[in-house]
Amino acid sequence: MKGAKALSKAIRIAAAAALFVVLAVMLVWGFASARNAFDIGSVPAAQTFDQGWTTSDGSSVAEFPFEGSSPCSITNTLPTLMPDDNLILWYQEHLDRIEINGQVVFTSNKNMLLNRETTLGTTLVFVPLSAYEAGSQVTLYYHEAAYTGHVFIGSPPEYAAYLLETHPIGISLSVVLFLTGIILLLLVALFLAFQPKRDTLRDAALVAEIGCFFVCLSTWMIADTEILDPLFNIAAYNSLLSYLALFLAPLPFVSLMGNLLGESRRVTRILQAAYTINFLAQCVLFVAGVFDLSQMLVITHLLYAVGAITIVVIGVKHALSHRTRSGAVVAVVGLAVFSVLMTGGILAYRKMIDIDYAFFVNLGIMALTISLMYYAVGTLIRGVEQRARNAQLEHLAYHDALTGLGNRQAYENELDRWRQGAHESNLSVVALDVNMLKTTNDTLGHSAGDEIIKAAADCMGAAFENALIPYRHGGDEFSAVGVVSKEELDALIARLRALVENWKGTYCPSLSVSLGYARWEDFPQASVEELCKEADRLMYQDKSAFYQRIGRDRRAAR
Repeated sequence: MKGAKALSKAIRIAAAAALFVVLAVMLVWGFASARNAFDIGSVPAAQTFDQGWTTSDGSSVAEFPFEGSSPCSITNTLPTLMPDDNLILWYQEHLDRIEINGQVVFTSNKNMLLNRETTLGTTLVFVPLSAYEAGSQVTLYYHEAAYTGHVFIGSPPEYAAYLLETHPIGISLSVVLFLTGIILLLLVALFLAFQPKRDTLRDAALVAEIGCFFVCLSTWMIADTEILDPLFNIAAYNSLLSYLALFLAPLPFVSLMGNLLGESRRVTRILQAAYTINFLAQCVLFVAGVFDLSQMLVITHLLYAVGAITIVVIGVKHALSHRTRSGAVVAVVGLAVFSVLMTGGILAYRKMIDIDYAFFVNLGIMALTISLMYYAVGTLIRGVEQRARNAQLEHLAYHDALTGLGNRQAYENELDRWRQGAHESNLSVVALDVNMLKTTNDTLGHSAGDEIIKAAADCMGAAFENALIPYRHGGDEFSAVGVVSKEELDALIARLRALVENWKGTYCPSLSVSLGYARWEDFPQASVEELCKEADRLMYQDKSAFYQRIGRDRRAAR
């Protein structure tokens, strides 16, 4: 019980910390939006090199991202330079070469993946400018339809700072989601370590799916921001990482929806199968040289849009037609909002909506993070509390409420274990009965009677110290069972008698008990029942001798 409460408290603290981080990200978003709105502390114009470009026919290029027909070229003049400045170019396709003052400084290499040429994703180019001066002419040549995201002049660390400045929400959310996913997976492991029961596996699976989804989603987001490129110089693999994460993220997402919406499992399984088949088919077609991965990306987007709409429909239907827990309702609503916004993000990415697709993505991910965290934490807490309640009920089923000792059922279970097990010669059974209980109840009250019953239990526990396990299986009737040698048993009985003799209570001045014990070594042919009866017989002999000493009738004084 104490362990369950501690685990529940730890989960609540972790949840509070995670929600605090989410709120902090929301504040960052608001702060960044305010800075952009009022142009406060933005990146210096000299670092962004997106203005002043002209095409080969002399017309002005208004702004980046630049999209041009094939073939084409664009030209600009370098501004004032610092010794460690680089010309940093982010392009998707199809840059042929870069020239500065007529000298070729970069030639596009084929982007290879699994020994196949691919145009998947983006490429980041770093051209050192230390050999050139302000006013030098730089020209970008394209051999096919051009797409260049942005041009920047500065050092790689400055470019990383630029990305942090221009993508505060995407980067912050990706970090938060990744850490949250890892924390949830660790909590699941902790949960299963403390609660390894079959009835907790479903709750653990739900939270694990949320954690896996967060990890996949954060991987896609961090790759999409390109922050890894200047930091680790892995631009060639950034797009592949984004591509794989984009494929993997829907699998735990749809599985989660299937577990939340039990009657819609068939639909969610069909979606999972469709996403898996799409991934495998695209890999096979790419390796076979039939299609490039980027050419098949539209199919993936279409499948995701269909899946998102399907999940919205069944999620809303489920929320309206079932009385679910508030946590499940919040999760379904959050998933529905996320699906709608991600659909908008896909449409914006495909240029069907003239707005930055990151707006939809970031807003949807925030709604999803808060709703799923609420559901995941609530699920774990409910599981811990339910296991604690079950453990408490199980404890009450096998323990005496007054003394805390095992009750009659626990005593019978222990005897059954010995009936079915091997014969142990050192098995010992101790029978104990409280003397004068009826007289104590009649003269001093039932509080005094309860006191001496509890005192007998406490003395047995202190004397036997787990060498013998004590049970209360009647009103004032106790037994203890265990495997000890004759010498050990004599020492335990002597210690018990000393504790009883020295006991003094609040309502009762003293405690008196009768004892009897038997060992299988002394009765090798006896059954477990016969051994217990022998201990009882000797205990009643001791009780009769006690009442004879005080000159009272045993039945009347009991």
